[in-house]
Amino acid sequence: MRPPFTYTFGELVDKLSILSKKDQFNLQGARQELDTIMKWLNDIGVDAYLILSIIRVTQANNDIWHLEHELRNAKEGDIPLDQVGRIAIKVREHNKGRVRYMNELDSLCGAEHITEKVKHLSEDIYDRFYKRNSK
Repeated sequence: MRPPFTYTFGELVDKLSILSKKDQFNLQGARQELDTIMKWLNDIGVDAYLILSIIRVTQANNDIWHLEHELRNAKEGDIPLDQVGRIAIKVREHNKGRVRYMNELDSLCGAEHITEKVKHLSEDIYDRFYKRNSK
């Protein structure tokens, strides 16, 4: 079956990565293009959802890393407390998505358990900054 596009495999993975991000931001046309590529991959026997889930876990980890890196390298007082709180909330939201994608991958691979992430670095830093200053 001839693909509906002319990408190398590396370009295809790159394209899926970009389309995944565009789809998460609900950009016009992204979902349709993503669906076209995923349908073609499935038609040739490649589990497109598995590939997309791996990409999304990686993207979520990358987003979390960038947010936590700012907190990890900050000295007390470098970042205003309201900004620490906003970053912690963003990390928590990205983390929920990361865990959802991990669970989707586990389900695709036949796992029966569900991963639940309760505590992460941003919460520790949030607690450190806010609890110390709220006393």
